[in-house]
Amino acid sequence: MAEWEILYYNLPLAGRAEFIRLIFEEMGISYSEPIKSFDEIREMVFNNGIGGFPVQFPPVLRKGRLAFHGKRWIDSYHNQKEETQPYIDWVAKERIPKWLKYFEEVLKRNNDGQGFLFGSELTYVDLGLLQCLRGCEYSYPKAFEAADYCPLLKAFKTRMEARPKLAAYYKSERYAKHPQDTNSMM
Repeated sequence: MAEWEILYYNLPLAGRAEFIRLIFEEMGISYSEPIKSFDEIREMVFNNGIGGFPVQFPPVLRKGRLAFHGKRWIDSYHNQKEETQPYIDWVAKERIPKWLKYFEEVLKRNNDGQGFLFGSELTYVDLGLLQCLRGCEYSYPKAFEAADYCPLLKAFKTRMEARPKLAAYYKSERYAKHPQDTNSMM
């Protein structure tokens, strides 16, 4: 039986909980994701004493008893594509290059970009960056592919994905893939 539970809508897609999954996978920590639908998480959050959250459905960790949308935060991207396209274009043109260049420089300052962001050992920051890079590549494939200014980051992503436990996770049924129909964002 898994020691930890990730309470998040466990649809077949990567999301906010992926940061936690990567840490657990890399550390070899067993976990389960018992919630299978939006309705189940609404029930858990609003009717069972956890209370509301300031944002929609952040992942919650439970061990025993411990317990990007454009215009309309509660609506899906697919219901507001036209309204959000200017924001998506702006992110691809302005934000992605800014942050990729920043992390390229951070990575370069440690072991000339051949290892991790900080120090000589993997940290949760490396796993978080990996998820951000995978999300960027998936959601903005044209912008990511054209980002020839961050070769160290792309090599970092490849190295991280090849780590044995993460590679096995990405091939497993536990891996929550990115939504199949959002590739049209950029």
